[in-house]
Amino acid sequence: MADSYFKVVIRDPKWDVRTEAKQLGFLYQLFIDSKKPQEVFIRYKSTKEAIRAREVLAKNENVLRVESMDEWNIRPKKKPENQQPETNGAASIEATNTTTEPKTATKRNAAAASKNNMPLPIPMQMQMQLPIPMPMGPGMATVCAACRNNGASFQCFVCGIFYCGEQCQRADWPAHIMQCMPRLVRATNAFVPNIPQMIAPMGAFHGMHEEPGRWNNSMENVQQRQSVHRNEPVAGSSKQSAKGQNTGALPKVPPACNVPTNVLKSMAVKRHQEQAVPSTSSETGTPNAQPPNEAKPAKDGSKLIKRMQQKTAPKRTIQYATFPLEGENVKISYVADSHLYVYRAGLEENGQSNRYIEFVKRSIECARKVTEFIRSPPKVEDVLFAPFDGDYYRAIVRSVEGAQVSVFFPDFGNTQTVEWNELKIIPDKDIQYGTCYTHAVTIEGVAAFSPMVRQFLTELQEQDEFELTKVNDGTDGKTVDMRHVRELYQMSDKVQEVAQMEKLVQGAAALAVKEDAAPKVAVPDPSSYIPVTADDIISHEMPMDQEVQLMIVEASELLDSNQLTVILKSDSIAFAKMLNECEQYGAADPNPYQPESESVVFLVHFEGIWCRALVAGMEEEMQYYLLDLGILRTLPGKPDCRRYPAGLTRQMFTSECIVENPEMLRVEGSKEDINVALRGKLLQATAHQRTEEESEATYIKIHSMSG
Repeated sequence: MADSYFKVVIRDPKWDVRTEAKQLGFLYQLFIDSKKPQEVFIRYKSTKEAIRAREVLAKNENVLRVESMDEWNIRPKKKPENQQPETNGAASIEATNTTTEPKTATKRNAAAASKNNMPLPIPMQMQMQLPIPMPMGPGMATVCAACRNNGASFQCFVCGIFYCGEQCQRADWPAHIMQCMPRLVRATNAFVPNIPQMIAPMGAFHGMHEEPGRWNNSMENVQQRQSVHRNEPVAGSSKQSAKGQNTGALPKVPPACNVPTNVLKSMAVKRHQEQAVPSTSSETGTPNAQPPNEAKPAKDGSKLIKRMQQKTAPKRTIQYATFPLEGENVKISYVADSHLYVYRAGLEENGQSNRYIEFVKRSIECARKVTEFIRSPPKVEDVLFAPFDGDYYRAIVRSVEGAQVSVFFPDFGNTQTVEWNELKIIPDKDIQYGTCYTHAVTIEGVAAFSPMVRQFLTELQEQDEFELTKVNDGTDGKTVDMRHVRELYQMSDKVQEVAQMEKLVQGAAALAVKEDAAPKVAVPDPSSYIPVTADDIISHEMPMDQEVQLMIVEASELLDSNQLTVILKSDSIAFAKMLNECEQYGAADPNPYQPESESVVFLVHFEGIWCRALVAGMEEEMQYYLLDLGILRTLPGKPDCRRYPAGLTRQMFTSECIVENPEMLRVEGSKEDINVALRGKLLQATAHQRTEEESEATYIKIHSMSG
């Protein structure tokens, strides 16, 4: 039995360890010292259950450690022997039998009654105290709830239901436990006297005023009935006469049932489950008949209770782990606009692997085994598997709009939009509603992250560890400060330093633009200029039939033709550099230029920026094809044009694509509003080509959008 008990040291005394322990097996005893509330002593019914409970509790994030015990020296406090529980029938027999007759007369009457095998005569004072016969009204019958016999002398202390004794109470337990948690006591009722020998049917009370003999006969019948209920000898037998001669007193009142409530409840639940399925005889195949005095389980009531419990039970949600304490190490899982998501790093205190890492591994392995997708749109707050970065992870549905759903990944902290038919069911409930180990925090003294600060924090994501030096509870969650484990800088100081540096860089760049009056680029010489044609431009090749990440450059044609102008995210820096050079060349060149043919490439000033262009039609209103935006525009008058610089790249970066599923973009409004809203957004998409009317067109299918 040494392995059936152990000691657990918990992290937070407010944690309900008793409920957790009950779910792991047949809990025999649990003790918490009021002076040391973090130390919990647990004992199970069997060693096997104790071993399993130790393994589960050791992995619980609320448990610091599990220790073995040499012996179980926990003893429950005992009540003093002279104190008896208060019951409705607690009055002693001596107090009930109070009389003014001398003791010698009482002994003489008792000896005479025993000699003649007659019941003990009732003192005159007690005869006067007997209740006056009254008609039985509704709810006043003392019928046993188990065997249905009249004259039950015990009743439940809680609800008042009557029983013949403990045997009948146990027989009725499966149905009785559904209504209350009973404790059997002796009944005190105007129609049920406290002394068992005094109980008589109502007819006996009527007869005692007519003939004394009938009273004695009725008392014998009552004693015989009570002897059957209590398994005692019938009044008038030799054994009972000898007992009356030796003691000269009435039998003692049976004590109340003191079996522990948790033991009774467990026994009743098991018996109720066994009786719910009728057993059949191996020979006849017919259900076995129940004993006549055994109560039948209340099946209909059980179904009603279960139905009520299902409707009133709270909806299961994801529970979050205890926040790491000051001094513990954390890592960053995701960087949002104004807060971080962190999780406890390193091994657990008991030497086991990190719970967060193990949970993410289990989640990925479970998702890879699921091959079917959901067949109907999900509901808000549903927990499903959603795609992210080539794998599937646990996600919570935040909103559903048509074919798109916005999902939040609680184990990382990021949000993205996907199609609902790409989601999967999570078959394992321990993963679907498992503990989430990531926490959203804000850095002390930092209200929001600037672009440079966010880039700095993103580089630390999942890489560096930080020690929590300050944890405060605020209205919007946890506010923390932490120190880099290796470089030993405070996060709040470092973020403010990076933000200050960003302001200096921006100010220096603005000052350089204002002070830079002289051009630093080679301006084309009109006398020696050689035009650049469309044949000199290097076209861009979009990767086909594979998932790529794109950036939207222009979306003004989306409403008319579902067309987007995009670039590869990997080309974003080179594209920005090319546009910057166009600005420098266009601003530095003072010589206007008018193209003479449709194949000449030049620079044009369009909506405040300089970009590369071709003439699409040499008519009265000339149309210009803007190469870096992928659109045709008719510009009024004579727009500012410049010669194509010799030092400017000839490489094309943009691709014009037709979107197969434009509903994934989730935008509404005018062309200008849509264009402004979508510029700079990142797309996860797959591209392929189609041949239409002797020309090839590029189509893309969008999987998700972010940014």
